Amino acid sequence: MALAVCKGKPQVPPNGLLSLTAPKDDTLYDVGGTLSYSVGGSQFSFPLLPDTITVKPNPSLIVHYFHEKYVHGDNPMTQTVEPVVPFSLAVMVMNKGYGIARALKITSGQPELIENEKGLLVAFKIIGAQMGLNSITPSLIVDFGDISSSQTKTARWLMTSSLMGKFYNYSATFENINPLGDTQLSLLDD
Repeated sequence: MALAVCKGKPQVPPNGLLSLTAPKDDTLYDVGGTLSYSVGGSQFSFPLLPDTITVKPNPSLIVHYFHEKYVHGDNPMTQTVEPVVPFSLAVMVMNKGYGIARALKITSGQPELIENEKGLLVAFKIIGAQMGLNSITPSLIVDFGDISSSQTKTARWLMTSSLMGKFYNYSATFENINPLGDTQLSLLDD
């Protein structure tokens, strides 16, 4: 299917980079094409009725994580039981694009901590969570809601570890709703 030239704009890029088709504002494009196929060796071709579509600007998300390098808990190498000290893990999401990141959710994997001497994984517990300055349900899923152009939102988890250790690894999945209401992977730039 071929795309026609839009009103006063260049053609839609053939590589499908929609972020370039509406960089700042909703952009109208006239589209049309031809449906061609073959059946039993016969070729058929029909023109498609032209229509106008609206391409909306994309969000462009930058994500920064902040965490403490060392986690304080019990040292299994001593007779004394050391106190568990809560530690923070935070994520800041900035939208530097012109589109809205709708219904952004971050589903986090369990952080991995390594016990200093033996390299063993250590159990952790989420004891609190915040979205901005507001408390939210302590969960590995954080609903950021909509993030408008030039807006930044921050979430923070307060956790404890059963043993002392070093912050080792962390993974997350990002998902948002596109302007047509479809779930899609978020548009992360960095």
